[in-house]
Amino acid sequence: MKESSTQPAQAEPLDPMPQLQRILSALGGLQAVAAVDPGMQTMVAPWVEDGAVCPPGRFQSAGDAVLVVSGPMGEGAAEGGSILRTTLAGLVLEGVIRSARRCGQGGLLVAAVDCLVRPPGESASAESLGVVLQWMPAAGSAVVLEEELFGERPDRVLVTVRGEDAGRVLKQARILGAAAVRVGTVADSGLVIRFGEREWCASVTDLLDGKRVGSS
Repeated sequence: MKESSTQPAQAEPLDPMPQLQRILSALGGLQAVAAVDPGMQTMVAPWVEDGAVCPPGRFQSAGDAVLVVSGPMGEGAAEGGSILRTTLAGLVLEGVIRSARRCGQGGLLVAAVDCLVRPPGESASAESLGVVLQWMPAAGSAVVLEEELFGERPDRVLVTVRGEDAGRVLKQARILGAAAVRVGTVADSGLVIRFGEREWCASVTDLLDGKRVGSS
């Protein structure tokens, strides 16, 4: 008998916006965040005397590339953390990192939304921004997307650099031993998540106001 070559159907990724809102609700909603991420500030502290200045925790300009820099896979926590800190310090000293925030509680997606929140004391007339996050589907795509968006790994840092610097910065981070990948672009407005041909959108204003958001 000829065996069937039919592959099992892959689970479709679910709209991540409701899960994002559940996490934000559990965290007490979107609050005004510190202008500088305290965790990032701790990371670069050993290099302050060398001139390292911790970058802001909020996205700076539309068109900037959004990268995730993390400790190398397969390394122990201590060694991987050391490589990540050294890599980030080198990029900070070079002046190419425009913003940085750790992917802490709630994962990458919550960190990205935090990067859109205006810090206390910042002028209400300051530029409002959005972000487009994008991945290509692969085997087990639903699981992969959920882990990318909501996986809580303290060794992942969301950084932005100028769009024209992205390729060079990714290469440099990898040479220094860290894992680095581009996951999106800072936009003029809105939160957009693209996964292959699937797309989900939300208004940043609605997220800030705690309103229910839909997908497209």
